[in-house]
Amino acid sequence: MQASAQLWATKDLAKHLPRPWERYLKPHNDKIVTPSVVQRDFQTIISEIGKPGHSPKPRGNSKGRVAGDSQPKRSKHPVVKKQSKSTPDKQKAA
Repeated sequence: MQASAQLWATKDLAKHLPRPWERYLKPHNDKIVTPSVVQRDFQTIISEIGKPGHSPKPRGNSKGRVAGDSQPKRSKHPVVKKQSKSTPDKQKAA
């Protein structure tokens, strides 16, 4: 969805750069620029207007656990078992 919105917003900045097998369109024609033409010229548009965000910064690796430090043992918990299913005879007796 966002990609189509970007193509629609930049359609006025796109220039028609025809492939060798395509027909050349005059620069000031009244035809609507197609999304594929805008997508083809999108790299040029981005290089002209720039990116809105900053480049990612390298953060490095975390220090991790200190050498020689040990983790505490995991606490033990009792095993929870399911109760046996009650039979119809037991339900009638109750």
